[in-house]
Amino acid sequence: MAYKTLWTFFKFSWTRKLFFKVLYEALPKIVGKSDWHFMNYGYSPSKNEVSNMQKPAKHELQQYPMQMYHYLACCSPLKNLEILEVGCGRGGGAYYIANNFQPKSIIGLDFSSSAIKLAKTMFSSPNLDYIEGNAMNLPYDSNSFDIIINVESCHSYGNQSFFLKEVYRVLKPGGILLLVDFRKNHLWPAFNQILSNLPFDIKEEDISNNVLKALKEENSLKKSEIDKKIPKFLRNYFYEFAGLEGTELFQKIENGTTKYKRFICVKKS
Repeated sequence: MAYKTLWTFFKFSWTRKLFFKVLYEALPKIVGKSDWHFMNYGYSPSKNEVSNMQKPAKHELQQYPMQMYHYLACCSPLKNLEILEVGCGRGGGAYYIANNFQPKSIIGLDFSSSAIKLAKTMFSSPNLDYIEGNAMNLPYDSNSFDIIINVESCHSYGNQSFFLKEVYRVLKPGGILLLVDFRKNHLWPAFNQILSNLPFDIKEEDISNNVLKALKEENSLKKSEIDKKIPKFLRNYFYEFAGLEGTELFQKIENGTTKYKRFICVKKS
């Protein structure tokens, strides 16, 4: 019921923007500094990925959400490149990439001022910075970045067309957008149409089964952490937000009515 109510609320772009602004501003204040560094549903790699890609680091909690960043980052060389993560949340993903993939620099951008403040207190690296900013009006000159990363974020933006046009603008020629996100099936065609209207070479992959496996394997640990750290009256909403087994989001990915996809989009020179 909670999930249905939220999707009704999301009918209008301004209500989506308002809801996620309030939520992401509130989360750092509710949870604070903890082992919760990542904000995605997690990823369980294929056997081929395990065999052919560098091994991910170990993380006591949130191993699967960390792996979402790891295997997305493995989709393109990042060493000595300039990277922007749009929608960096609590900042753990940008920090992981900064310390494991040797970029020249990586900036984590998010519209939540409290999330950015928290990221700056939790993570530090010579090649890493965090700034507050708007995904639909990126505060950078054209042709500024080699790589842009967007993890489970753009579905919440009020205007995804503005976001993708901004991504295209600030990427250098030959630059790459690495994006993972989920949507109900009937919402994907509109997103794909916006993307296809831009001069990108696009590789699209359905990773729903990889995400579902991660949700299952991390379910008990995730529930335990929510029960320890979240006030009782908020827990059901956090169960939904975390995609625990039995929630509507989990069921929609399981029955195939919501798809989770990975995109590698190269800006044409």
